[in-house]
Order: sequence, then C-alpha cells, then structure tokens
Amino acid sequence: MKINNLLKMCLGMLAMTVIISSCADEFTEEDLLQAQYDLQQQQQNAANARQDSIDNAERQNNIDALNDAGELVSLQLTIVDLDGTPVEGADVSLRAAAGGDADEQTATSAANGTVYFDRVAIGGNTINISGAGITPATLQADFGSIQQGVHYEIIDGIVIPTPVTESAVITVISSNAATATVSGTVNIETDVTNTTPEVPQDLTIRANFTNNLSRNASFSLNYFFSNSGNEFNVGESAVDNTTGDYELIVPANINFTMTVPDLTLDQTIAIDRENGVLLDRPEYRTVEANFGPNSGSDNIRAINGAIVVFDEPNGGGSGFVIDSWARVPRDFGFTAIGNNTTKTDGGSFVYQFTSLGSGYVESPLVTITDPNAGAENLYAEAHLDFAINGLTLSQAGSGFPADTDIDFDFRYDSPFYDATEDDVDTTENIFVAGSILSVRTNAAGAITADSVAAALAQAIEDEDNWFDQDDLNFINNAAVNLRLQTGGAVPTANDAILDITSMKSRIRAMAFQGDNLTNPSFTFSGGGATAQAVIDISAFETRWTFALNNDNVEPYSSVPGISFDYFNANINPQEFNSTQVRVLDLEGNFQTTASIQSRLEVDADGDIVYQDAVENNETNFFAANMPSAVIVNPQAGVAPTGTVAINNNGEVTGVNISNFGTSTNGSNTGYTEKFGAMIMVAAEGAPGSGAEIVLGNGIFNADGTYQWFGGRTITENGTGYLQDLNQQNAGNGQQGFFVSSGNINSTRNLNEGQNFVLDINYGTGNKVGNF
Repeated sequence: MKINNLLKMCLGMLAMTVIISSCADEFTEEDLLQAQYDLQQQQQNAANARQDSIDNAERQNNIDALNDAGELVSLQLTIVDLDGTPVEGADVSLRAAAGGDADEQTATSAANGTVYFDRVAIGGNTINISGAGITPATLQADFGSIQQGVHYEIIDGIVIPTPVTESAVITVISSNAATATVSGTVNIETDVTNTTPEVPQDLTIRANFTNNLSRNASFSLNYFFSNSGNEFNVGESAVDNTTGDYELIVPANINFTMTVPDLTLDQTIAIDRENGVLLDRPEYRTVEANFGPNSGSDNIRAINGAIVVFDEPNGGGSGFVIDSWARVPRDFGFTAIGNNTTKTDGGSFVYQFTSLGSGYVESPLVTITDPNAGAENLYAEAHLDFAINGLTLSQAGSGFPADTDIDFDFRYDSPFYDATEDDVDTTENIFVAGSILSVRTNAAGAITADSVAAALAQAIEDEDNWFDQDDLNFINNAAVNLRLQTGGAVPTANDAILDITSMKSRIRAMAFQGDNLTNPSFTFSGGGATAQAVIDISAFETRWTFALNNDNVEPYSSVPGISFDYFNANINPQEFNSTQVRVLDLEGNFQTTASIQSRLEVDADGDIVYQDAVENNETNFFAANMPSAVIVNPQAGVAPTGTVAINNNGEVTGVNISNFGTSTNGSNTGYTEKFGAMIMVAAEGAPGSGAEIVLGNGIFNADGTYQWFGGRTITENGTGYLQDLNQQNAGNGQQGFFVSSGNINSTRNLNEGQNFVLDINYGTGNKVGNF
C-alpha cells in the first residue's frame, strides 16, 4: 500500500514533464526512484539557471558601478613643450561623457610635467589643457570598452577590479610660439537652380595635430586646439556666414592635416521624376542632401526650362451597350425530322421525341405554334411505322364467287399543303400494295366478319407483310383513311371495304414547313392514338436584331471594339464570336455584309450611332439563344508629347515631337475636334514668357476622330527661358567635394608667417532619394 501511494504521488508530480508508457504491473520501484531523481535534477537545473541570471545581472551592475567610480582605469599624462621640456603648472581637466563619480576632475602638472588621475571612466572623455603662456588644447580620449581579464576578474563570483593605467605624452604650444595661417573661402551648392554658390552656415574648419603633438598614447586620442573663449584662435576658425571666408592659426613647423566636417543640408533642385516615375510636370523641390569629403556626389538631371502642353484628348468613353435583342423570323421549306428519341442536330435546330406515341390508326394532326404572330404557311405532317392488327368490314360488296379467296388491296388518302391555296388538300385513294390479304367467301359468295377475322388472324400468324407485329412497315406520307378494298381505285357498291381499326404503330418521321418562324413548337392530336407523340425543340437558330443603347454613356472619343458571342444549335452547343452584320435599309432589304464597327461613328455628343441614319442591322450569323455583345471600350486618348528647343538668348526656337498621341482604335488620335497646344515654363516659378505655338495639318476620319500629322509653327519666340532649370549642372551633372590645393588629408607643415590658401567647395552633394 505504501508503494502504491508513493507511485500515485510521483505520477502527479511528473504529469507535465515525464511520460510513462509502461503498464502498472511493469513499473518497478527502481523506475520510481529514477523518476524522482530526474525530477529533482530538472528542478535543480532550473534553480541554477535562475540564480545564474540573477548573479550575472548583479555582477554587471557591480562592474558598471566600478567604472562610474573610475575604479577600472587610471590616467597619467606628461605635458611637454615643442623642445620636449616638461611643462610645470599646466591646468588639466578630465570630463567623462557618461558622467558618474569620475566626471569633472582637474589637476595641475608637476615639475616633471606629469599629471595623474587615479579614477577614470572607460568610454569617451574630453581632456582640456590650458595655462599661462600655453595655447589651449582639447583632446578627445577613448579608453575603449570594459573587458574581463583586463579591467577586472571574477573570483568565486566576486568582481575584483584590476585597474589599468593608460598614458600619453602631450605637446603644448606656447602662446608666443611662431605661427602660420591657413585661409580660404568655403562654398556649397545648396541651391542648384541659381548661378551663385551658397555659404554653409555656422561651420568650423579645424587643423588636426593628433599624430604630431601627442605620442606614446596607449588609447585613442584626437588633438585639437581650442579657441572657445580664448584669445589665441589657434587650430580652428569659424567660417563667415556671409562671405564664406575663414582663417585659422597653426604653429609653424608642425605637421597637421585639415578637418572639414560632412554636412547634411536641404538642397533646392529642379526634378522631373521621383523613384523612376515621371512627374506630370517638373517642379522645384527641397530635398535632403549629404555634402563633404565622405559623401560623394550624384547626378543632377538637366531639366529643360520650357514645356509644350497639348490640349487633353477626349476620354476613351464608356457605358455603350447593345441590347433589345429580338429574333429575326426565318423560312423553312419542307423539312424532314426522324423519330430520334435522343437529342438530334436538325441542322438549324435540335429536337428530341420524348414519346413516339402508340395506337395510331392514321397519321395524327400536327399543329405548329410560334411566338411570332406573323408566322404563316404553316404545315406539318406525321408518318407512321405500323402493323395491322384490327379490321372492320365496313362494306361487304356483292357478286363474289362462293367459297373463293378474294384479294384485298391496301389504299389510303394523303393530306398535303397546297401553297397556291394556302390550305391543306387531300390526295385520295393512293395505292400502297395489292393482294395483301385474302378473305374467303362462304357458300353464298358473301364476305363475312368472321371470314375477315379468320383471314386477319392467319396473316398475323404467318407474319405477312403489313401484318408482322415484330417488323413494322411504313408509308412515307401522311396517311389517313387507311383501308383494304377490292376493285379499282374508286370503290363501287359491289366492292368490299375493310377499315383498319387497330394497328401496332408509332411515329416514324415528321415533316414541316413554314415562313417567319422564330421558335416553333409542335403538338400531336387525333389519329386514333392511345398515347400521343411528344417532340421537344430545345434549340432553334435565327438571326437577331439589336439596338444601340447610349442611355448611360460617358462620351466616346472613338468607336469601341465590338463583337458578338453566340452559341449554335447543336447537341453540344459551340460558342462562336463574330463581328459581321447584314446591313438592311428601312424596308428591311439586304444591302451588304460588314463588320458592325465599320458601320458606326461617334456623334457630337459622344454617342455611338450609325453612320447612315436610316440604316438597320441584323446579325449575319444564326444563333440558338440571345447573343451577347462584347464591348471593348477605347482607352482615353494620349496627348502628343514633345520637347522645346531654347537658344542661348532664352528664346523658344522650335518644338520636337516625340509622340503624336495614341488611342486604342489604332489611329494616332484620341481627339474628336481640332486641338491646340501652349508653351509654358517647365516648373511653376521658373523664368520665361511669351512663346506661342499654332498647330495645323490634320484631318477628320470617317469615325469622327481628328488626326494630327505634326504641323506646327512657333508664332512668338518669347524671352527669358532657361535651357536648364538646374543652372549649376556642371559637365556630367554633378560637382563632387573639392579643395583647391590637394587632398584635405595631406600632411602640411608651414613656415613662420606663411599663409596657405585652401579654398573648399562642397559641390552639389549626394541627394537622399532617387530623383
């Protein structure tokens, strides 16, 4: 029981960390002890990780606090003059950039020129040296980063400082030392749209003596003279914000280099694109640019000072539709239809008998119905497959010999359509076959109903032609009043007549005709049927008329692309596309076949209309269902474009056409009226005025559009236009940073009283952005 309770407790403890797949009877006490040990180990590892994190954070805090207190570095400087003699009494201050306890320390150099700071913060520091008869100097010192094994050790988890002493020898210049000067003019192109360079504002030019007035430094050190509030003005000079002039004093016979700062300033420039995308019109823009020895330069585009602007073409147009579709009635001559019970292609229609009917004793009446009230000359007839199985003696006749087989012939009457009378007439007594049945007379020479019945039964049993119930025969006409008779075509009172009163029968075929049909249907009636045939006309092809609808039009500049999608009448309807129409006059008489687009034009209101006001059209194709018009609206016309030629006197001398304008109808126009152009300054605020241009040499096309062939005349040259809005566009379109006497990094050494001229041109800089 103790083991079981212990097992339950451990399983609960391990629910989130241990999966045990063994059955209860396979889990041993050794497994339990191992599971307990694994859990304890995981818990211990997690606790150790948490403690390590806490310890590491505490150690870093200790290290930072030690550095702020200056416990990791000390500094010894030796101050000497140009002869290497120690300087006593120099005032030295040390300021830490990060602040802390080691900030704002001061000391005075001893007789041996040394000054010592026992607490220095690692990082950036500023050292200032001054004193009686000394030219003040400023040094930027950087002691790097805090490193374990250099500045401290960790022993048993405790941070132990191991202070490092940094040192350097600093040369100072006496205030009455021999000097020379560097002077020049500084300019910059912060506005490339004018002809005068600008002066960078609040700029200081410095000489750098780092490698010549400091030595044996164990850390990073930059040496400058300071003129902040002192009378010496050595080593640096402010640039005059108006003239751009500067002059700085340097010690004679001391090597130095010049320090010119990089600048990021706003620059005024004319642009015609941004990020590779052309603007609608050039414009003056203030952009950010980098200048200086490390910034390089980029291209400045030449922007013509004038542009030619053409009147905007019409919009492409939209909203035109073709609707009000209606079937065009069509005529059918006598057309036969088989008794197919699956969908069948009839050439211009698809039909299917869903029932062939049964029990007919003569052809049924077939009625044609059409949605078009003007349908006429309608006639349809049905033909039968049949086998005779019922006869009635309607006329016994007389004069027959006794006990003799009397032969009967097969005759019928056939209705037909009489076009001359527009009526149905009948051909009577049509002979089908002779002697198809023999009926025996009795001893009195009479034909009786019983003898007829016996003869019929025998004919059916013998599967005689016209009586074989398994092999139906047919007549290829509408057949009514089917009968068997003796004698000639026209029976007399002496002839016997057998009326056919029952047949195994069905529809074999159908034929029809009619004029002005649009979508006919057929129904069967009569014929003595026990069940009527049913035929379905599922598709019927006609031509179609349509109307032009401009009710919702946004004015068109040219005729849109137009075609028709339609399906034919087929078992598997196929889709076609056509542009062809039949052109009719007002009386509906055929004139010609043409594409629909060629018959249309744009009127003064931007509507799509027929070129011939009395024209009417119908599709040249036959479609089973209402077609759909595919309208491809033209895109808005594109205005011509060109460039303006300007001479050195600021006059416009011509316009070069680069594009005559386009539209989607394939011609080089998007206009419906004669258009003009004007010459404008390229950017708002640019100089120039008075130039004028007149356009000519165009025609109006048949579709109502105006086509220009480029004729143009400059009628006024105007004055004051710029050939390039970016007037500081030098040579290849850029001016890099430039100094007049070589590289600013070149080492220089001047004699006493010598003046070295160094003009500085920041140039056009490197724009931030893609223009």
